Amino acid sequence: MEEKANNNKKKKLFTIVLVFAVVLAVTATTWCHQPSIPATPRIPDLPSTVTSKCTVSTAHFTSGCELLKYFDTNNNGKIDDSELDAAASAYSAGSITADEYAFVVAARAKGSINALCPGCYT
Repeated sequence: MEEKANNNKKKKLFTIVLVFAVVLAVTATTWCHQPSIPATPRIPDLPSTVTSKCTVSTAHFTSGCELLKYFDTNNNGKIDDSELDAAASAYSAGSITADEYAFVVAARAKGSINALCPGCYT
């Protein structure tokens, strides 16, 4: 009888430990923030400053405004994800400079071309 009672205690203890382990595992996977690595283009080598200005010519464009309009292929006044990807590809291929790419990134971060260069997109 005593042996049966010990077996029941062991089963209960095992069940408690098992339930605790499952709850702990579920909690850890749902409550713990696991940052994801975004699929972003290569960032220009530092120190790279945005030297391109809206009305000043860049290495490949007559102005920063023209540069932004060139990459705004859907003409919505914003640099969308696909347009930023195109700029990243152009930078990787050497078609634009690090400063030009950084200028496109800055326009994307601002939310619209006109937020970076007022009056550029009409």
